[in-house]
Amino acid sequence: MLRILAFVVLSLGVASCSSPIEGELTGACNDMTMAEADYFDEVMLEGFFDIHCTVCHSRDLPVGMGPGTRRGAPQSFSYNVHDGAIISPEATWERVADRTMPPMGREVSDEEADLLFNWLNCVLAAEEASGDDDDSAR
Repeated sequence: MLRILAFVVLSLGVASCSSPIEGELTGACNDMTMAEADYFDEVMLEGFFDIHCTVCHSRDLPVGMGPGTRRGAPQSFSYNVHDGAIISPEATWERVADRTMPPMGREVSDEEADLLFNWLNCVLAAEEASGDDDDSAR
């Protein structure tokens, strides 16, 4: 009976995580300071990426599949550095919004999703303002 109850509880937890997060990136940004590297270092790195991403997506990790490695994460996506975190805002949001990232049962809260969504919109706005909205360079 205990096994059945544990399975039901785990199943309910997984089902609640599987709902996509609403929101489409538009590049709308209320505070362009969010797009700056200082904001990334002070807020995004500790407030989102260190919590959810850098266990696999860190420039400091070697390529590989085991513990202490990138676990197959693409080398271009290194969320512990500003340049790696802004490589593809759309791809980052898509994977978080469809809940394929972060893996291993780690869930992004609504507040964390909002923080990421707003930051990524500001990254897109900054790219557009600088004339660097060409995806081919990413």
